[in-house]
Order: sequence, then structure tokens, then C-alpha cells
Amino acid sequence: MLDLDAIVSTEDPDREPYIFKFANQVWELPPQMDMRALMLMSREDVDGAMTALMGAEQYDRFLKASGGVLTPERFSALMKGYAAYQGADDMGESLASSPSSAGTGTPSKLTLPGITRSTSGAPSQRAS
Repeated sequence: MLDLDAIVSTEDPDREPYIFKFANQVWELPPQMDMRALMLMSREDVDGAMTALMGAEQYDRFLKASGGVLTPERFSALMKGYAAYQGADDMGESLASSPSSAGTGTPSKLTLPGITRSTSGAPSQRAS
């Protein structure tokens, strides 16, 4: 029988949060990835995943400091660094698509609250 309690008990309770810099400020993510955040990322809900990881208050400050802009390249680098911090090889592609899905050749678009792009590329405000 798999004993998840035994696995949890071997985790380091004193492990420091993952620290990163963005928009000239220092931010932190929890020492261990929460499964709910992984599920949100697999659904391409970046906003929900970042809220789950950072907490609502820190994520709100993050959005204001960044002007709502986090490029896919920076988000990917953040998630790869976070995965490496936790001892995982890579979370990037596994979060965006399942292994059985065929690649479309078109990268996913990252959207943050209040900011969307029309098909013509002109910015528009998303209804809240």
C-alpha cells in the first residue's frame, strides 16, 4: 500500500520559498508546488495557477507592478526555474499539453486579467 503520509513526513518543513525577481521587485512561490496549481496550469488557467501559488494579495501586487504583462518566455523561464528548485526536470510542456496531444505548431497565448488581444492584435479590455 502506498503511504502518502510517509512521503509528506520526509519533506523538509523548513525549506525556503522559491524567490525570483520581476518588475524590479522580489517575489516568492511556496517551496512545494500545490497540485491544484498544476491542474489549473494544465487547463491553461495561468491567472488561477499564479493566484494559487502566490496567494491573492501577492499576485494582485504582482499584476500591478508588471502592468499585467508577463511574456510567455518569462513565464516559461519562471516555471522551469521553479521546477528545478523542486528537483523536477521540467514542467513547461507537460503543463501546456498532454503527451497524447499532437502539436499544433502555434504557441499558447498568455493572458492576464483585464488584458486580452483581439484577432487583429489590437488590445481590448476583458469584462470582469
